[in-house]
Amino acid sequence: MPTCNMSDVITQGWICEPEDARHESWMSDAYWLRANERQGHRTLIWHSDGVDHIFDSMKFVKKKDMLRQLFYGDSAGNEAEIMGLSPRFNTIDPNLAQSAKCVLDARGVDSLTSAWIIGWGPRTLLMVTPDGLPPVHSGEIGLVVADFRFAVRIANVELTISRGDLENCLSRALLQLPILGGTNEPDKCRPVIYMNADLRKRLGKDEFRGKFVRMMPIANNEALVV
Repeated sequence: MPTCNMSDVITQGWICEPEDARHESWMSDAYWLRANERQGHRTLIWHSDGVDHIFDSMKFVKKKDMLRQLFYGDSAGNEAEIMGLSPRFNTIDPNLAQSAKCVLDARGVDSLTSAWIIGWGPRTLLMVTPDGLPPVHSGEIGLVVADFRFAVRIANVELTISRGDLENCLSRALLQLPILGGTNEPDKCRPVIYMNADLRKRLGKDEFRGKFVRMMPIANNEALVV
């Protein structure tokens, strides 16, 4: 089995090559960077009206709680948590959040979960730590969403969704994911599909349209996203 090279993380950002990452944990999917401030990472977002300063804080997270916080951490409600994915992509109403354009509604009503496509990269979504290395066990981490367009959430997915409907949702989500810089170069963006074991069984394969499908502990009882 391939072994990821931890020594390359600080300079390269990636633990290992894309084809090797699927044999490792989710940490090998992500791009890792040394935080540019002691308490977190500040990102400058340029737009027509000027510059926004976005600050993503780092928090000490126990290993057993890391994946929950990655998807469900909410620093607005609990200062001890990082800001995870779901609170950032929590509505399909574009009047409520700009990120709503990245939330697709699977139109389920009961026993709901989500599937995600995350395009990890140095200018898209990345993880930060004090030294740029992913923690071996527990440690300080933060999630930085430098470009929200590279995270697509398929929300309101019923556990009983058919394989065909699930594949249609995934196809729509992949079409929505931008192509960074007009290329698919893996050093710029590495898209990975995440879903729980129940959806993975429905899909019946560990790759979809050339993108690796990783099983993650995403809840089966999510609230309806509206």
